[in-house]
Amino acid sequence: ARRAARENQQSSDIVQPIKPHYEVRKFIKIGRPGYKVTKQRDPDTKQQSLLFQIDYPEISDNIVPKHRFMSGFEQHVEAPDRRWQYLLFAAEPYETISFKIPSREVDKSEGKFWTYYNTETKQFFLQFAFKLESNKYAGDHSSSNPRSYGPAPPAPPNSLRAFDSKENEQLTTYVLSSSLDYSHDYYTRKRIEQLHNRMDDIQISSFLKFINYHLSSKTEKKIVKDLSQDLSNGHIL
Repeated sequence: ARRAARENQQSSDIVQPIKPHYEVRKFIKIGRPGYKVTKQRDPDTKQQSLLFQIDYPEISDNIVPKHRFMSGFEQHVEAPDRRWQYLLFAAEPYETISFKIPSREVDKSEGKFWTYYNTETKQFFLQFAFKLESNKYAGDHSSSNPRSYGPAPPAPPNSLRAFDSKENEQLTTYVLSSSLDYSHDYYTRKRIEQLHNRMDDIQISSFLKFINYHLSSKTEKKIVKDLSQDLSNGHIL
């Protein structure tokens, strides 16, 4: 009992560290701010991006809007779902708002992620781009089970390799251009006629398969289909 009393006395003599005190800011919330979300796609990198514009016309003085990303397991409003994450915006005296976005990695490199607050119009802007999912496979050859990207494209027919390079370039430009109506391009159709006269049916079929492999849109495929029919019927001009 004496030992316990002595230890209790000694522990009471030790100066306890002072816990930091944080003052909770109290303010009356006036509702949600207006917002605008724009979906974008970079034509060069093919990256998808989002541009957020949040309007804070009654924002408090000396307050700068803040944002943060939150995983689906941090929030307690909806059931956790690993497919989604949340982007939150906060500024006094407005309520905090959140946006549900795909749970993909955000590209925070220079020019891909930025924020801006216009103090005159009281508008906050944030833009970010998602990383391309295929990037995680690029340049990685260390895996024992490499990712398969499908068979290599077929090689062009031997007859095409023997043609004049300029003629090949004109022909390729003709077929791959989805905006070109070959029925009104006499010069290009003349080149097709010359090609037809120097190819047999097997070579023509091989050529069309080679070209069609590199096309994707319905318009482009229709061009090749029409061309195939003309070559088969011998109606070039």
